[in-house]
Amino acid sequence: MSEQDISPKQTLPPWRFVNLSQYRVPPEPTGQAMRKGLLGIWDRLKRTRASDRSPTIEIDLEYMPGDLLAEAAPAPDWQDGVPALYEALQDWWQERSGKFQVLVGAPYSGTSEIASHWAYAFGCPVLPDPPLEEIKAGGHKWLEQLDKDPDRVWVIPRLERFYLRHSQGLALLRILLDKISSFSTRFLLACDSWAWAYLSKSLHLEALFPTPLVLGAFNQEGLDRWFRVLALRATAKEFVFRQADNGTLVVHPAEVFQEEGSKPERITDFLQRLAAFSRGNPGVAYAIWRYSLRLAQTKEVQGKTQEAAVNDGLHRTIWVEPWSQLNLPSLPSLDRRDRSLFVLHALLLHDGLPSQLLAQILPFPESQTLSSLQTLRVAGVVSCDQDRWRVAAVAYPEVREFLRYEGYLVDDL
Repeated sequence: MSEQDISPKQTLPPWRFVNLSQYRVPPEPTGQAMRKGLLGIWDRLKRTRASDRSPTIEIDLEYMPGDLLAEAAPAPDWQDGVPALYEALQDWWQERSGKFQVLVGAPYSGTSEIASHWAYAFGCPVLPDPPLEEIKAGGHKWLEQLDKDPDRVWVIPRLERFYLRHSQGLALLRILLDKISSFSTRFLLACDSWAWAYLSKSLHLEALFPTPLVLGAFNQEGLDRWFRVLALRATAKEFVFRQADNGTLVVHPAEVFQEEGSKPERITDFLQRLAAFSRGNPGVAYAIWRYSLRLAQTKEVQGKTQEAAVNDGLHRTIWVEPWSQLNLPSLPSLDRRDRSLFVLHALLLHDGLPSQLLAQILPFPESQTLSSLQTLRVAGVVSCDQDRWRVAAVAYPEVREFLRYEGYLVDDL
């Protein structure tokens, strides 16, 4: 993608950027809050009434093989968000506003990736993540690369990688802030939402920079469109997504595959629940969506959906676990003094950390920190990629809510 390829006219829902203060979490289905408050009684009544309206079908499900899953739910292409960012940054890019523009994004939201793609499209230099040694040393040598292009617009896509939460861990970031404040050029800074919350408290970043922009929440309609586009992009075959307990559509079929004059089918509230549960975070919603997809073990499907469950070379039925039956990874039994909570909070404040570094910034013996990581990994709450541990996307909503409930500092998204 180049600058010539980007146009505000290309910006389509659900991609849009809004001010942080304007971010709104998608609403839950009507009555969902009441169901929570009545200890599940309403849930049971709702399921009973729903079973009266829609015949329950019995399907033996199995996990999808990796190649088919990659077609039905391929990895997001965060370049899709670049036109929306282009539109949001027009005044700033045309030098009609201040020298700084900040993007804040929740874990897995794709914000840093979109910022990096935007930098590439506009030929802007990117300041990469500093190595650990530079953070500990204060980063003087690392930041000298800014002097090579002092008059160009710089992009810092991962500000959360420029600090550590301990007594010696803020020196590099302080020097960076002093340095960029003295430059006449402009800077686009992207920062993880948890790091932004912490640094706003410790360094008062909100007083130094304008109100950040954030990727707008993906609601039910946004997720419906996005998942449909992702599936169509990977293959010419259309995937028909149906809820496994009653065969009702979960995602609207692509218009090109709909028969002319056919009556639209009813859509379940699965995506509305998913949008609310993920707080509109596209990456988290995507991870849970992939987690929910299944195949039927047999070609025979009972009930009225038998004809709809097809695999004719052009169409393929994918079954979606009902929301009430979706068994997401959950936290093991913890109390507010459990060291695992400190581990989770530290991982979120830095958008992930190597195990040895995590052990250095926590007030526990390294063996205890590693033990907590393994316990959380077995539970599916954290994952590790090249020794960088992160809270798993599918477990992130529960972890965030638990930390908030226990009084920990959480983000605004």
